[in-house]
Amino acid sequence: MMQTVTVADATSRLNVSLWSRRIDSMESGNSYEIRDVTIKEFCNVKSLSVGAESVITPCTDIGVVSENIAETGSAERYSGAVEMVAVSLHYLCRSCRKGIDVEDASIFVRCKGCQMKQKVESLKPSVVAKFSLSSCTNKFTAFSNCVSDFLTAVKREELLNDVEELENYLLGIPQLQITASENVATEMSVPAAGSESMSGVKASVASAEETENVTE
Repeated sequence: MMQTVTVADATSRLNVSLWSRRIDSMESGNSYEIRDVTIKEFCNVKSLSVGAESVITPCTDIGVVSENIAETGSAERYSGAVEMVAVSLHYLCRSCRKGIDVEDASIFVRCKGCQMKQKVESLKPSVVAKFSLSSCTNKFTAFSNCVSDFLTAVKREELLNDVEELENYLLGIPQLQITASENVATEMSVPAAGSESMSGVKASVASAEETENVTE
């Protein structure tokens, strides 16, 4: 049995074929390092195949990903109240853009990737929101660019650094409207006052993560 998932990094995105026992080794919204994979090309389109010798290791959220979304699936629109949500917050190194673990009350932190020491207050926050809507059984993932643009559009940018308040805010929205491809949100919005349409305040851009640090 084989399943195809989509992964991306800061430059592009592509499909990865997972075989048999590997199918449950990757979860949407998480980041991974994948080694010893096979690169295939068909009609000038490259893809990866994970085999018996391949190694898939979870890693810190790599944060910044390509906004050049390939046509991996048709986009669909959904609308409903947020019933469940889990938001994860990471910080990105200003030098190498990899995730950094920050302890509470820390003033400075050193990146384990490039070894650069930086002020915590200067690090870029990166969030991933996983949620479900009342109108369907799908579980959606919204990556940092999509969440950030949405919060900017609704003038709640301060929530980007506060996981608890962001989750509370999303749970309190009477109707969240999204556009999603393969359950990855590419657009989030709330209806304009007096409107029942799918327009309104919008935030665009979605993502996923990489082939050396990847996320489904």
